[in-house]
Amino acid sequence: MFELSNVVRFVSMLTYLGFIIGSISGFIEISKDFNLCEMFICIIVLLTNILALFLQLTNYINNIITNEINILYASSLFMLICSLLILGLSNIAIIFGIWGIIMSIGISVYAIFLNDDEQVQANERLV
Repeated sequence: MFELSNVVRFVSMLTYLGFIIGSISGFIEISKDFNLCEMFICIIVLLTNILALFLQLTNYINNIITNEINILYASSLFMLICSLLILGLSNIAIIFGIWGIIMSIGISVYAIFLNDDEQVQANERLV
């Protein structure tokens, strides 16, 4: 009924949405007291997480990386980097940053113990 890989994919999408929300709350904090470094962090986190969410929703990441374990490691590393970036933006971003660190560790542990070394099937487009 529920495959563990689909659950991990769903949780990672929720984490990306949390990073987007944390970035937007960081923009709100910047409007109160301007800080250029925090503004660039908010812009980078917002744009990269929109891109990562798009790649996950459209399965376009399967065309770029063909091994399921490598996809999990890449998303885990991306979550860890974004989590560490948004930790200092706002109170809401701290919650999503800690959540992202926990999910990053969880996804990497899942990738370590995943024993299916299979290639993912890329969706072929009809032209």
